[in-house]
Amino acid sequence: MVRVCGGWALLVVSACGASDPGGTTAVDGTGGGCGAPPDAIVLQGGCPLPLACPPIDRYGGGAGCTPYPLDRGAPYSSAEICVLDHLSSGTPGRVIIDGACGELEETITLSVVATGEAILSVESREPCEGCECGDVRRIWGPLDACELAAPELFAECLDEADPAGRVACMTPENWLRACAPTSPRCVGR
Repeated sequence: MVRVCGGWALLVVSACGASDPGGTTAVDGTGGGCGAPPDAIVLQGGCPLPLACPPIDRYGGGAGCTPYPLDRGAPYSSAEICVLDHLSSGTPGRVIIDGACGELEETITLSVVATGEAILSVESREPCEGCECGDVRRIWGPLDACELAAPELFAECLDEADPAGRVACMTPENWLRACAPTSPRCVGR
């Protein structure tokens, strides 16, 4: 089954610890002997990239998603300003985006590995009654290499006055272009 949450396609595999040929894995439970993230996700996570900013809220997830401060017209938080500054600079580092759509929780990790280039990974968690490994199913999408939007987009977003414009500026799908499956990559590789 393929599920689209916030624009990212995730292949849901029902077997505990099963993998599909593209590297997407679903694991029931919280990891207690029931499998681990796919090797590619683990290797990408091992790259020596600093966390560029505190984690930010997930915008643009769609209907049923948790509304966050920008959805209610608030100004950018200091973490959101940090992320826009970081993405406009093209400096290597990780950006973490957390959100929820109904019962589905999502963590997006964007690893900036070169100017204008980032590696995207998505992990989702959802309730799972009767799963072999507990009451949570974890789902990982494949690693994707993506072009970052032009630095000017992020710089312009810092000056965005319109509340809907600020939400659009903080929607991860608007930051990325031409995403394609990739293997793990660290800075300069």
